[in-house]
Amino acid sequence: MISVIICSANPGYLENVTRNISDTIGVPYELIAINNAGTNKGISQVYNEGISRAKYQVLCFMHEDVIIKTLNWGNTLLNLFKDEQLGLVGVAGAGYVPISPSAGGGVNSQSVYMNILQSFKFSAKGTVHDYENPEDERLSEVAVLDGVFISTTKKVVAEFTFDEVTCSGFHAYDIDFSLAVGTRYKNAVTYDILLHHLSEGNYDSRWMLDNMKVFNKWNHRLPLNIKNISAAKSYKIEKATFKRFTDQLMEFNLPVNLAFTTLFKNNTFWNYNKGLFLKLSFYALKKKLSAKKA
Repeated sequence: MISVIICSANPGYLENVTRNISDTIGVPYELIAINNAGTNKGISQVYNEGISRAKYQVLCFMHEDVIIKTLNWGNTLLNLFKDEQLGLVGVAGAGYVPISPSAGGGVNSQSVYMNILQSFKFSAKGTVHDYENPEDERLSEVAVLDGVFISTTKKVVAEFTFDEVTCSGFHAYDIDFSLAVGTRYKNAVTYDILLHHLSEGNYDSRWMLDNMKVFNKWNHRLPLNIKNISAAKSYKIEKATFKRFTDQLMEFNLPVNLAFTTLFKNNTFWNYNKGLFLKLSFYALKKKLSAKKA
C-alpha cells in the first residue's frame, strides 16, 4: 500500500497523472495531491505536509508532469522496501557528487544511472529514452536521486524530512534529501520502473541559488564518491564542474565572487587537491576580471 504525494500547480497534468496512477500502480494506494498554485510554499514544505497526511508505510513523491509506463509498479516498490537498509528509490540518480554546485553528478561524471523517457518543453528536441545502467543491474546504489520520482518509507521520514529552511524553493531539495537519507541508508535507482517525463529542468538563477544553498550545507561531505571513481577521473570532474559552475554564474548574471565562496568553503578544495585549488582560483579570477571589463 502506497501514499503518492504530488505538489500540484497544473490541473491538466494532475488529471492525467491521477488517471495514469490508477491504471498502473497495481496495489491499494492513496493520492495526496496538494494544490500549490499561487502560494508561497516551497516544495519541501508541501512534501512535509503530504508526509503528515500519509497513512501508508511506503511513500512516493512524484512530479505531476509524468506518465508511468510500467504496470504494477507499486508491487516493485513494495518488494524493494523489504530491504530495511534501503532509504530511497528513484528512476534517475548519480553515484558521484562534486564539490561545486551542479545538476546531479557533475560535468562528464559518467556516474549517471537512469531509466526514463524524457520530453522537452523548452527546446525542439524529440523524446529520448535515457537509459544509463553501467553495471547492468536491476538496482544501482547511488549518492543522490532526481526528484521526478522518489520513494521512501514512513520509517525513513520519521528520521529525515525535507529541509524547508535550506530548500525553501523548488530546486535542489532532491539532492539535499538524498544526502541526508544517505547518511543512514542506501539510495538506489531501479530499472524496473519506466516513466515518461514530459518536461526537462529549467536551469536559471533561481536554480543556481537554491543549488548553492544545498552544496554549501553539505560541503563538509563532498566530494561524495560511492562508486569508487578513480582519483584521475574525480580530478577531471571537479575541474570541469567548477568551470561550468563559474560560467553559469556569469550566464545568470550572478556575482562571480560566489565561485570564490565555493573555492574557500571549509578548505574543501584545498584539502582535496592544492594544485587544482590554485588552478581554479586563477580561472575564477580571470572570469571576474573579464566580467568587470564587459
